[in-house]
Amino acid sequence: MLEEERADSHSWLMGLYVYKAIECLAPIFNPFSKSKPDDYISEPLMATASRTQEENDARAEELQHERMASWLMMHGPSED
Repeated sequence: MLEEERADSHSWLMGLYVYKAIECLAPIFNPFSKSKPDDYISEPLMATASRTQEENDARAEELQHERMASWLMMHGPSED
């Protein structure tokens, strides 16, 4: 019984990783989208589950700043 639960959990987690990978690549599947693919997750999903809420919030804020900086680099002021 325990071995079946472990196998089910492993299969579910693998499915989640595949889902995340496809989600990151989704913008390139739309021919009218001008956005680039997102970066794949940088750490194992189970690592985020063991963090405290404050750590998760700090990490989310850090990622948001990185995305904003990246967007500004791509869409910064145009030189006319």
